[in-house]
Amino acid sequence: MEKSTKPIFFIVQGTMHVPEHWAPFQAKLTAEGYQSRCIALPEIGANARTSPEYDNVNAIQEELKKLVIKEGKEVIVVLHSAGGNPGSQAIKGLERTFQKSQGNPSGIIGIVFIAAFLIPEGSNLAMAAAGGQLPNWAEPDAKTVRPSAATGELLFSDLPKSEQEHWYSLLEPHAVHGAISPVRNACWGLDVPKMFVITTNDKVATVEWQENMLMAVDNGTWTIERLHSDHSPFLTHQKELVNLLKQAIPSSA
Repeated sequence: MEKSTKPIFFIVQGTMHVPEHWAPFQAKLTAEGYQSRCIALPEIGANARTSPEYDNVNAIQEELKKLVIKEGKEVIVVLHSAGGNPGSQAIKGLERTFQKSQGNPSGIIGIVFIAAFLIPEGSNLAMAAAGGQLPNWAEPDAKTVRPSAATGELLFSDLPKSEQEHWYSLLEPHAVHGAISPVRNACWGLDVPKMFVITTNDKVATVEWQENMLMAVDNGTWTIERLHSDHSPFLTHQKELVNLLKQAIPSSA
């Protein structure tokens, strides 16, 4: 099977986000000669109220299987914000070291976490985010989490107000079980390079909070980078973020 000379970036967006939020950044990657993929997640949007538990995890894993096994690609997984929760649970068995042992030279060759939620095995996103309570940028009902009135200015704080409002308007409800289901099969101990990008001007996730999450899962092998950005550098600091993703590509890729 013929492979691309460059890895593909597989993007998992944060809570309530849709692929359109990442489309401008994907255009930047295309201009640099890189393929990328960002799928609509089943727990976000029209099916949020009826989507079953772990639906996002399963959807992400199925897409990664297509890339790694069917298409024979080397993949860098990019996890933003709450996307770190389902994304980290969808990688086991698809990392290149394991795939090589199965006779497949392709696989996941790196993971980049961008201000991402790093949830220890058995815990859940709500516990990590706010001690069991959902944060002020989310409003829950019995089955979904929706953006609050403050969400736009917190997520997209480096953008002008008119642009904040545009990207806020694209946010969709998210199934509430995505925040309370226990994490299982997390990727923390897998043999795959990991980079964490700390966003230092973040109004959603403080630097201290990001660093505390890292300490809970980092075994000393992670690459830590800092970006003076709000919570959404894929919109506000695209050039710098592209460069960081390029740095995450192993020299052996």
